[in-house]
Amino acid sequence: MWGRTAGRDSVWIAVARLHAGIKAIKLYAWEEPFKKRIEALRAAELHEIRHVTERRDAQHEHYVYLGARATDDDSALVMDS
Repeated sequence: MWGRTAGRDSVWIAVARLHAGIKAIKLYAWEEPFKKRIEALRAAELHEIRHVTERRDAQHEHYVYLGARATDDDSALVMDS
């Protein structure tokens, strides 16, 4: 009786190893397509970040410029009074 169980155990071990090998092969087969997909998503994300940063910087420069002019104009008004 024990001999039959030992035989079944070795079959289960072999099947488990085969299954693990198949999973590994599938993982490596999908690795490159997922890598390309992630790289494309990251490139799009970085493009959007750069675009938003450029707009924010332009707005900041505009406000700083207008603020400096408003300060200059106000000081001129105070001096004239």
